[in-house]
Amino acid sequence: MRVHPTVTKDEVYRWLEQQTQQLELNPPPANLDSALAQLAEAMATVSAVVLPDDVEPLFP
Repeated sequence: MRVHPTVTKDEVYRWLEQQTQQLELNPPPANLDSALAQLAEAMATVSAVVLPDDVEPLFP
C-alpha cells in the first residue's frame, strides 16, 4: 500500500483487513482488530507528514 498521497485511517484499516483475510486465520487472533486499528492510525499519521520532493532520508 502506498501511503502517499495521504490516506485515511479507515482506508488503511480496510486495506490491512483485506490483507489479513487472505491469510485465512481460523480463528483470528483475539486482539487482531485492536492491532490493525493501531497500525492503521500510525500509517495514516505518517502519510499525513508533508516532505519536500527533494528530501532524501539519511540512514547511518
